[in-house]
Amino acid sequence: MIIRARTVVTMDGPLIENGAVAVSGNKIVDVGKFDEVKTRNTGKIVDLGEQALLPGLINAHCHLDYTCLRGKIPPQKTFTDWIRAINAEKAKLSSKDYLGSINEGFAEAKRFGTTAIANLTAFPDLAPQITSPIRTWWFAELIDVRAPDRASEIVDLAIESLKPVPNWGLAPHALFTASKDLYRRCEEIAERENIRLTTHLAESREEMETFHDASGPLYEFLKGIGRPMDDCGNETPLERFLDLIGRGGSPNRPRAIEVNRPYLNSKKPQSNAIILSMFETRRCSTLDPSSCQTFAPLSPSFSIETRARFGASLTVARVLARRPLTLSYRTPGLAPGVGLWDLGRARPPRARRLPVERRARGPRSAGWRV
Repeated sequence: MIIRARTVVTMDGPLIENGAVAVSGNKIVDVGKFDEVKTRNTGKIVDLGEQALLPGLINAHCHLDYTCLRGKIPPQKTFTDWIRAINAEKAKLSSKDYLGSINEGFAEAKRFGTTAIANLTAFPDLAPQITSPIRTWWFAELIDVRAPDRASEIVDLAIESLKPVPNWGLAPHALFTASKDLYRRCEEIAERENIRLTTHLAESREEMETFHDASGPLYEFLKGIGRPMDDCGNETPLERFLDLIGRGGSPNRPRAIEVNRPYLNSKKPQSNAIILSMFETRRCSTLDPSSCQTFAPLSPSFSIETRARFGASLTVARVLARRPLTLSYRTPGLAPGVGLWDLGRARPPRARRLPVERRARGPRSAGWRV
């Protein structure tokens, strides 16, 4: 099949006016001027008219469970207040509500040009009941903060629920909600099943205060619900994570870390240096655009252009409707596709030159993705 459009945006070169993309099976086999692509390939021609054709968006981190909560939680003063607010709203929802929410999220993602998605779900038992309209990797979001003695049981139940779906992984929620035993059990499963792991890391100033200073609203909240707090008071979240999984001995030592609005700590510049080192040695390969702005003053390696030259990618982990041209490539286990942008509504701005994987890839070997 040959798909022709007024403009083809490849993301690794100039815009192609009157361009075309040739597709064979599930692979893009040719891109170029329509007349040239038509000469080199055969098959049905689909003319999109006055539209731009661009690689499909890859949402590398989302929570479709909570699509239905949009607009339900007003801005909160602290991260801890937000946790309380979302927990209160979640308590009102049934399994039927969550199913509807996930399906609504899929429909919205597809409508805005998403062709592959990594969904972290707190309800892995719902995954087999859903027919995803796009390529999906399901990650069971795991929390044992109130029952750390059930870590293995929680992981095993999630695996049993997700086994029927073709692409799955495990997501210990965060350092402050998942125990050491839960993380280690997930690593064991990843090694055995050759799956990917993902977790949240250093997402808020209060998380930094909790682990580095043993203080703050989040620290008091966690202490109040009975979480052991003996791992707090010295390290930053990143240092704690690297200690937890092993700074060198773990088979799942991070080969790629997604830095999503990281919170740096002026009291521990060596922790910031760890992140800088990961980028400059290419161990860190996915990056939220806002992180480029965060790190650029600290190191020239964090400019978008420089990271592109190193082979890093941009990761979109927010509502696609708000960032329709924020693309994510080279995401472990996720493959690029084709998306549409209606020129009748708006002309997309000139895209930055970023690397694109042109062929579909299967999941990489087991390992952490943060």
